[in-house]
Amino acid sequence: MHQSGISDGTRSALTLLVCAMLLAPSAAAQTSASTAITVTAGVLSLAPLTAAGVADLDFGTVVAGTVGSPVDLASDAGRFDLTGEPGATITLSFTLPTGLSGPGGSIPVLFGASDGLLWSPYPTAFSTFDPTGAFASTIDVAGNLSIGISGTVAPPLGTLPGAYSATVTLTVAYL
Repeated sequence: MHQSGISDGTRSALTLLVCAMLLAPSAAAQTSASTAITVTAGVLSLAPLTAAGVADLDFGTVVAGTVGSPVDLASDAGRFDLTGEPGATITLSFTLPTGLSGPGGSIPVLFGASDGLLWSPYPTAFSTFDPTGAFASTIDVAGNLSIGISGTVAPPLGTLPGAYSATVTLTVAYL
């Protein structure tokens, strides 16, 4: 026995234990991991969205210095027929002129908050909307939708007689 009070057997056991600890491989901390998942998607195929201009907006003959609007909306308002996915929601927007061009220059044309026409069905019933901003609607169960446009034209006094015209463009897209 040594002066430290530890027996030779204990000292040998401690020495072996310390050597084993020093020589044993250290457990490394895990610093990364990976796993995987499956990616799936259900694809819905929508019917093609089509739009056709089927009737021009017709103000008829308007006397200079007066205001004119379509006389009969079913026959004189502009109309676009749309086809697409039944029940699908679409957004519609018009590019509207501010004037009609003709032999006397330009005459003002105005589109008010109720000059957009949503026919349901054409030509018997309609609701109105503001054609100056985007508008959302739903294609009917048969895959059809009829949209109309009205307005007001106001040729000033002294406007030269003749035909005046401009273009209204309708843009539609699925939402």
